[in-house]
Amino acid sequence: MDVDGTAPTGRRRGNRLSCSARCCIAQNFLVRWNKISAFARPDLCKRRDRTPLTGCAVPTFSPHSLRRSEAPMIKRILPALMLLCLPLAACGTPTPVPASAAPTSSPSGPASTTSSITLSLPAPQAVTAQYVNRVRTTRVDVQIDAGSATSYVLGSEAAPCGSAVCTITLSALSPANHTFRVSTYGIDPGTGTTVLISQGTVTQTLAAGQQTSVALTLAPVTKALSLKSAVQQFNRASRTYGNYVRFVTVNGRSLPAYYDLHARDSVGDVLPDAAAVDAVLCSASKAVVITDISDAAHANRFRVEVQAPGTYTLQVRDGGTCAAGGVVRATQAVSGVSSLGAGLATGLSHGLALLKDHGVRSWGYNFAGQLGDGTTTDRLTPGSVTGLTGVVAVAGGGNHSLALMHDGTVEVWGDNSSGQLGDGTIINRHLPVVIGGLKDVVSLAGGWDHSLALLADGTVVEWGSNTLGQVLNAWLTPKPVADLGGVVSISAGTYFSLALLADGTVRAWGNNYDGQLGNDPMAEGHRITHPISVPSLSGVVSLSAGVSHVLALMTDGTVQAWGLNDSGQLGDRTTTSRFTPRAVTGLTGVVSLSAAGNHSLAALSDGTIRSWGENAYGQVGDGTTVNRLTPVLVGGLERVVSLSAGSWFSTVLLADGTVRAWGLGSSGSLGDGTATGRLTPVTVNGLVDVQVPTP
Repeated sequence: MDVDGTAPTGRRRGNRLSCSARCCIAQNFLVRWNKISAFARPDLCKRRDRTPLTGCAVPTFSPHSLRRSEAPMIKRILPALMLLCLPLAACGTPTPVPASAAPTSSPSGPASTTSSITLSLPAPQAVTAQYVNRVRTTRVDVQIDAGSATSYVLGSEAAPCGSAVCTITLSALSPANHTFRVSTYGIDPGTGTTVLISQGTVTQTLAAGQQTSVALTLAPVTKALSLKSAVQQFNRASRTYGNYVRFVTVNGRSLPAYYDLHARDSVGDVLPDAAAVDAVLCSASKAVVITDISDAAHANRFRVEVQAPGTYTLQVRDGGTCAAGGVVRATQAVSGVSSLGAGLATGLSHGLALLKDHGVRSWGYNFAGQLGDGTTTDRLTPGSVTGLTGVVAVAGGGNHSLALMHDGTVEVWGDNSSGQLGDGTIINRHLPVVIGGLKDVVSLAGGWDHSLALLADGTVVEWGSNTLGQVLNAWLTPKPVADLGGVVSISAGTYFSLALLADGTVRAWGNNYDGQLGNDPMAEGHRITHPISVPSLSGVVSLSAGVSHVLALMTDGTVQAWGLNDSGQLGDRTTTSRFTPRAVTGLTGVVSLSAAGNHSLAALSDGTIRSWGENAYGQVGDGTTVNRLTPVLVGGLERVVSLSAGSWFSTVLLADGTVRAWGLGSSGSLGDGTATGRLTPVTVNGLVDVQVPTP
C-alpha cells in the first residue's frame, strides 16, 4: 500500500519504473504535499501541451492524517516529483482506466462493470452539526477491510456533494469479499469540534474487473422550527411564564412583542441562527402586524402587534415568504385584550387606578403634582389624570407617576427633582408629559427617585437619581442597563433595582446596605453599580421590592424574602435582616405579591390576602397596630385579583372592579373621603370600573 492507503498501479521492470508507476509515486507524494499546502495544482499531471494525463489526477484530501514532520521533506523533493509525470507523454496513450479502477487481467481485457453499494446510514446522533433540510456533513471517512480510513472532504454545508447523494469511487481493489465502513462527520457549532454524525457498514464480493463505488444517501434531517418571545408573559392561573401572547389593544394599536425563530434538530437541540434564515413569521389576519427586524445580533427576529381584539394565529413558514403553499412549521395563538394587569399602583402616599376606558384616576398626596390634575392639592377621593387616555398600565414611584400607553410609549408626571421623569429636565410636572425617544416599552417600575422600563426586546432602560447606584448609566433621560438582557420582569425599590430573567434567576443593583440585593454587604459592598446575581435563587416567577426588602414568588407558590427585617417584613418569625433569600413562614398558594415600605402583602389562589411586617398605622390590616412577624389574614376580603402597597398603607382590587384600602390615611391616601387612618379595609370612593387584570 502507498502512503495514502492505495495500491500502486504498474509493475517494476528491473530497476526502472513504468510510466504509470512513476505517475503514481508522484501523485501520492503530491497528495501529501497538498495536505500541507491546502491547495491542489491542477497542472501537476498534464502533458506539455496542457492535455490531461490519464491516470495521474491529483486529488485533494483532508489534512487529518498528515504528519507535520513530512512537510520539509516533501517541499525539498517537490520539483523532482513534478518531473516524474512529464516523460509520461512518451509512453504512448494507455487504455483509459480511472485511477480508482480495479486492475484488469490485461490491457485489452473485457470492459469493467460497475457495482454501486448504497449505504442507508442510521439516524443521526444528537449532533447539532446536521440540520434543516440539508445535512451539514463536512467529511466522510471510508475504511476498507482493516485498512486505514480515507477521508473525503465534502462540499459546502448548503449543498454537500451538490445533492442529497454523494457517490465516492473507491480505490482499486482485488476481487474478494470486502467490508466497507463509512462514517460521516461534521463540526459541532457549539464547540467547534469534529463529531461523528452517523456510521454504516456493508460487505460486498467483488469480481475480477469490477469497478466499485459507494453511494452515500445523506438523508436530510427535517428541521423543527419554534418561536419564542424575547419577553415572557406571566400567567397568574398557572404561575408560569410563557410566550407573550396577550396583547393589550387600544385604538388600533397594541404593545409590541419581539419574537425570535429558532431551529431545532431531531432531538430538540437548538441550532445556530443560520438554520432558520429561510423561515418567516406570518399571520393570515390583517389585524396582526408583523415586521422583520432581524439584525446581526438577532438573525431571525420579528416585531408583532395585534391591532384589534380577538384571537389570531402566528405561523412559522419555510421558504422566506408568507405566500400560500409554504410549509407551516409551527403556530402560536395570540389575542388582543383590553388589559394585562397593573390596574392598581401606589407611591409614597398616593394611589393610581387604571379604568376599563383606559383613563386613570388618582388620589392622595400631591405636593409635586403626582396626581396629574394640574395642581399640587391633595385629593381625598379619586379624580381624573388630566388628558390621559389610551393607558394600558400604571406605576407609582416615591412622589411621581408613570403610565404605559397602548403604543408602547410612556407618559410621566410629578416629582422630577432627580430627573426621575426622564424628560431631560429637573422640573416637576403637574400634567403628563411624554418621554421622548422611549418606545417599545412593555412594563414600568418606579423607585423613590428613579424609574425603570422593560423593553420588548428583553432589555431594560433606566433614568433618575444614582446616589446609591440604583441607576447605572443615566440621569435625566433613559439609558440602557449594561450587560442585562433576557429580562421578563422588573421592580424598583427605594434606592435599588431588580430584574427577573427568563431562566428564573434574579439580577440586582443599587443600595445594598441592608442586604436587599441578596448579597452580604460586607463582602459585596453597600453600593453595587452593576447587575449582580442573587445567589442560590432560581425558579422565581415574580418580584416585588419595598424600601429595603424584597419578596420573590416561587414556582411552587411559596415566597422567599431577604433584606431589612427590623419590623418583621421578611415574615420568618424574627426581626433579623437577611442577606440571602429565606422562606416566608407558612405561606403557600400565593399568586401575587407586593412589598411596601416595611410591610408585605400576598394574594392567595383562593382570593384572600395575607399581610405581615410593620403595622404602626394599621397597614397590615388585621385590626391592630402590632407588628406581625409572620403572615396573618386580612379579614373581610375575598376575590382579590390585584394588590399594591404604599409606604404606610395598602390597596387591593377586587374582581368586581372596586378597590379597598387600609393603613395611614393622611393626605387622603385611602381615597375614602377622609384623612383618617384605618385598621381594616374600607372602600375607595368612586372607583367601580377599574380594569381587572387578564390572567
